[in-house]
Amino acid sequence: MAALDAVLDRLSSSLPRKVDQHSDLVQVKRYQADVVYTMKVRPESQGTADELREFYAADPRAAEAMNKDLMKQTYCTTPPNIFLKAGVAISWEVFDEKGLVWRIRLASEDCP
Repeated sequence: MAALDAVLDRLSSSLPRKVDQHSDLVQVKRYQADVVYTMKVRPESQGTADELREFYAADPRAAEAMNKDLMKQTYCTTPPNIFLKAGVAISWEVFDEKGLVWRIRLASEDCP
């Protein structure tokens, strides 16, 4: 885990970093055997965060499936993510000004 912590420390030194048009990666940390990526929705994208929060409230299973698919597209590629190959799970936490919007976790067994 020391090597993983060193990689995460290097990554953390370059934060915040733009993720997409709505959010920034603000923190990367290890919690036990999980790498946790924390993203913050930009204030100008608050409407998008509100829509996601409503989607989760209305249909949590569909919202989780959508976000899990997004994670699979990102991490279950050839070659697979080095963290997943090492048995480390990856979690995404997305926050806005109101608090947690959503959280999802991907482990190696989630990748085909």
